[in-house]
Amino acid sequence: THDPALFHMSGPRTMDEIAQCGPAGLRGEVWVNAGGRYSIPVLLAVPETALFWEFRCEPKSISFEMRYKPLNSDAELEVMDVILSAVRVQADVQPVQGHLVVKNVGVYVLVFDNQHSKFMAKKVSYKLHLDKPCASDGEASSV
Repeated sequence: THDPALFHMSGPRTMDEIAQCGPAGLRGEVWVNAGGRYSIPVLLAVPETALFWEFRCEPKSISFEMRYKPLNSDAELEVMDVILSAVRVQADVQPVQGHLVVKNVGVYVLVFDNQHSKFMAKKVSYKLHLDKPCASDGEASSV
């Protein structure tokens, strides 16, 4: 069983909240406890929206994965669908970047996992950015 004090989740981020940050994106910084995990849920309500992320980790490495649950689901993180499998990344020298075009509306959860570290907390600096599809011509608009 896991110690709930080690597993933290931010409040859900919305498309409007991310869009208000403009081209610079929504930026944040979190500490992931040694042996712990930090999750950032992003509520995406428009299909074909592209979610972009970038993050750094100090020191050394952190595991990263993405999970999904439908809007009306109250599923716990462990039983959510895995969108991107967990991978341990070196993110201290160069930021890790990625993106996903969502097919289904719902909550997409970015998970930073430090369970491999027994003694050292990690500082994760992240940025989220969206490209929403345009209804008029199918082109994406940057927000």
